[in-house]
Amino acid sequence: MLKKLFKQGLLMMPHHTKSLVLAVFALFVFSQSHTQAQQKPAIQQAKQYHHVDDISQYWLSEKLDGIRGYWDGQQLLTRQGNVIYSPDWFTQHWPSETLDGELWIARDSFQQTLSCVRKVTIDESCWASVRFMIFDLPSIGSVEIILATLMSSFAKSS
Repeated sequence: MLKKLFKQGLLMMPHHTKSLVLAVFALFVFSQSHTQAQQKPAIQQAKQYHHVDDISQYWLSEKLDGIRGYWDGQQLLTRQGNVIYSPDWFTQHWPSETLDGELWIARDSFQQTLSCVRKVTIDESCWASVRFMIFDLPSIGSVEIILATLMSSFAKSS
């Protein structure tokens, strides 16, 4: 597109600047096609702690030091809505319902997890050690309903 404008004389600049502009334009187009940012998923975020009188009314889970992952039923996304490129085998049997969780390798392995998960070119050997630790099923509802659903699923499979 820019090249056509240069040839028609609609854009004028020194030759070395044209090359730079074309390179930047190509980089922009390439980055847009590989980022594939989606609409930001509506996932629950951490909130400010407030004092409670009866802690038994709350559920809690261990905070894993991994990368937040959101399965929308078709693809794995970051909390910002960017596609996470994972091997097909990693998600091949996942449900069509939404899943919210943490992509995690091991304790004290955040950088290793980040390095693996953020790559556009999939590293199969890296992904072999990644686990998706689910902590929410947003499409199901409350924790009680989620637990009942999971228990029912496990009972059917055993």
